Amino acid sequence: MKLFYSPGATSFSVRIVLHELGLDAGFVRVDLERQEIPPTGQPYADINPMGKVPALALDDGTVLTEGAAILQYLSDLVPGTGLVPAGGTMERYRLMETLNFLSSEIHKGYASIFDAHVPPAYRERLMQDTRAIRHMASLLSPGPYLRGKTFTVADAYLYALLRLAVQAGMDFTPFPGIAAFIERVASRPSVRESAEAEGLAEA
Repeated sequence: MKLFYSPGATSFSVRIVLHELGLDAGFVRVDLERQEIPPTGQPYADINPMGKVPALALDDGTVLTEGAAILQYLSDLVPGTGLVPAGGTMERYRLMETLNFLSSEIHKGYASIFDAHVPPAYRERLMQDTRAIRHMASLLSPGPYLRGKTFTVADAYLYALLRLAVQAGMDFTPFPGIAAFIERVASRPSVRESAEAEGLAEA
């Protein structure tokens, strides 16, 4: 299988999970600005018509294109790791609930702060709307992870989002639980190895 990624994008969460699981995959870097795959220049739309990363191409030709689905698919390949609860359990549905919250309220809701073309005044107003951030902080209490004591795919996704938010200038000082979460996850070997592979500095 092959992961289509862009360094530091939310596809970073998939690389983390691949390391956590010890799964082998090829990695194909995507130029999101040009919407092509270097060095051939193949249109990325051939892989994902939405033009987003991650995308995971399986050996049978199937392509998965949504991060939450990819993270769960990979974790189901290696049962018993704790990265996802067993299918059909309430714990699994709670994990899906958390993934959907991160995707819709955090990722999509704050996407504009990652866009350099967005007017600074609008970005500042968005940063001041902390309702979703407060809810995220509540999910991390008492912690240490989103779903309690066990690191799951939701934590990998959240960490990738928080890295982007910090780089965009968001200040999580008022939320010590979030700041502690960033440090905690950054220390995991899978995260350090993934960051090194993508040439990323620490969060």
